[in-house]
Amino acid sequence: MWSLGGLASTVPYVIFSGFLTYFYIDIMKLPLIYYTIGMVVFSIWNAINDPLFGYYSDKTRTRWGRRVPWIMIFTVPLGIVSWLIWIPPFSEAGLLFAYFLAIIILFDTFYTIVVLNWTALFPEMFQTIEERTKANSLRNIFVMIGTLAGLASAPLIYSTYGWGTLGAVSAILTISTFLLSLVGCQEVYIPKDEAIDFMSGLRYTLINKSFLTFALFSLMAQFTTDMLTAVVPFYNKYVFGWSENELSIILFLTILTTIIVFYPWATLQSRTTPRTAAILSCIWGVFSYTLFLFIYPQWPIVIATLILTGIALGGLIVAPDVLISYVIDEDEIRTGERREGMYFGVHGFVIRLSTILQGIIISAVLGYFGYNPNLEVQPESAILGIRILMGVVPATAMVIGILALYLHPIKGEYFHKLKNLKSG
Repeated sequence: MWSLGGLASTVPYVIFSGFLTYFYIDIMKLPLIYYTIGMVVFSIWNAINDPLFGYYSDKTRTRWGRRVPWIMIFTVPLGIVSWLIWIPPFSEAGLLFAYFLAIIILFDTFYTIVVLNWTALFPEMFQTIEERTKANSLRNIFVMIGTLAGLASAPLIYSTYGWGTLGAVSAILTISTFLLSLVGCQEVYIPKDEAIDFMSGLRYTLINKSFLTFALFSLMAQFTTDMLTAVVPFYNKYVFGWSENELSIILFLTILTTIIVFYPWATLQSRTTPRTAAILSCIWGVFSYTLFLFIYPQWPIVIATLILTGIALGGLIVAPDVLISYVIDEDEIRTGERREGMYFGVHGFVIRLSTILQGIIISAVLGYFGYNPNLEVQPESAILGIRILMGVVPATAMVIGILALYLHPIKGEYFHKLKNLKSG
């Protein structure tokens, strides 16, 4: 039941990250400069809210626990806002920009509160590598079901019934599945009466080499996923010249492959180390994403590329939560306190930077290469820019991820010592 939250946390986010850029730039015609400014302001709020909400989650003391009350209170507001994103009441650029900025900030606030508290339960509820691998694999199955529901079906929904209907579906799935997941949420850690103060906790987190190297890898993994999902509608429409139906097929094949490879990646993670499996997924990604520079709309070539891409994405999705669990275990040994909220809060801030990176890079590349949202057929220069966004940019992110994992301290004998210590 706890793992069911993987569906709840995925549906609104993949729709948000996958179609926000396309909807507001290509459909609503929000000027690129407004979109970029909005994402910058949005990221500044991100810099504040994730660590802050993580700290207050760790500090919360109620008879229902530290995490559960936050999830119960903010699930419904999250669902409502995930609907309002897709029904802006304005078309004039200035008013549309104001609405865009306000609604994405509200969405991120409620999403951060709910998902941070739900994910913070993972390392607390599941202690051994076997438990964590099993629970994480099950959760990721729900994540990919949510991705199918929220991403692959989205083009069919908005092209047939409109963007408002897509938002309504997102809201209903988010609220119902998050509330159901509460049935499985069990808080087993009894916190100390006096928690580490905010600034000390933040300092301990930001000087932790294990966390910093993990966070850089996780940022690159999230950025890669967000970049691919944001650019694929442009790639499908302008590079391939295909309809929304073909877009749904592309997304479905990629996601299906990702689900299929969860078990092999999880098995590899258990038999080696989470770090080793993550490095291999990055290497696979460098190869598969680069192919988008060259492929053409011929189904056998497209299908082969999508399968390779899905394999890489599967490894990137499986790795982060198991990796951060051992960072938190290491921190508990050093400080005597479990601080999942702070770590997941700072981690949430870091990976949300992918949104601003995505927004700035997409806007800059599309603008530089001559993309014009008013044209049905883009110039060759714009098509090259879209190929770069699908190929070169994600592959470069994976190279950075490999370097971060190479420097990650929790590896080899030290990892096994930490694992055995927690198991004992």
